[in-house]
Amino acid sequence: MPTQPSRDGKLRRLEVQRSQIAGLLIIAAALALFTLLRARPHTVFPAGWWRFW
Repeated sequence: MPTQPSRDGKLRRLEVQRSQIAGLLIIAAALALFTLLRARPHTVFPAGWWRFW
């Protein structure tokens, strides 16, 4: 029985880590979206940007 609590603890830690990573990714995406929406179009897409492709 002593192995059971440590296994449950590991599973709980993995679940918390996944939740934290998902939360950080959501915050990063929201911040990037906010920044892009707030920026002027010529700042995001300067003249001639398509020539880099």
